[in-house]
Amino acid sequence: YTGYGYFGQIERVIVNRSYTATEISQIVRNIVTTDIEPNTGARYNSSKIYSTGYTASALTFDYSTAKDALKQLSEFAVNFIYGVDEYRDVYFKAITTEINENSRFWVGHHVEKFIPEEDISTVINYIYVQGGELDAAGSNIMYECSDATSIAAYGKRAAVLSIPSAYSDTDATRWGDNELDKAKNPKRTAKIDKIKPEIIRRKIKPEGMARITTFDGLTYYDYPIQKVKDRKS
Repeated sequence: YTGYGYFGQIERVIVNRSYTATEISQIVRNIVTTDIEPNTGARYNSSKIYSTGYTASALTFDYSTAKDALKQLSEFAVNFIYGVDEYRDVYFKAITTEINENSRFWVGHHVEKFIPEEDISTVINYIYVQGGELDAAGSNIMYECSDATSIAAYGKRAAVLSIPSAYSDTDATRWGDNELDKAKNPKRTAKIDKIKPEIIRRKIKPEGMARITTFDGLTYYDYPIQKVKDRKS
């Protein structure tokens, strides 16, 4: 999720501390109350920060921006989203796969043209996780993971991904497996054209899924709503 205003201010806040054996949402709460709220217009609301069920072994944020810290924490949480809502409250919650009712579109009624696409250039199916801990040989590669099905379909596509806040194998493993799950398949996108004015007037939030139904009504495509941008921004 990307945006402007109060969410943008988070990028100018620096986090410099370590956490040991702490549940992810408790780390978020600490960063919001200690770093974000005192230095921005964004506010802490305990009811909008949800437990993840995962306790991080050892994480260190070494002069990271608060925005980057929240991003990494959402990745450790797995399928969580973060941001600042219209009430200026920081939120940290699970991504919902339910259809956003304001984001149901029919080709021919709401939009004139719809072209679904897949981009295999984004596929990564073998990951070396580069963490913040050095082993006895001086390497900071803490974990390797791969997906055999993706490799068979698209060939081996390897990458070194960095998560500098991770200082334990357990955390690096969880983060790496989550990144592999997101990157092992082609990225699905779509192009739409000639959007009807009533769509622009809808209040669409970056929550849930958008569903686009084809002109004949026989097929639909679902996409996660990751960004909502004001045209005036």
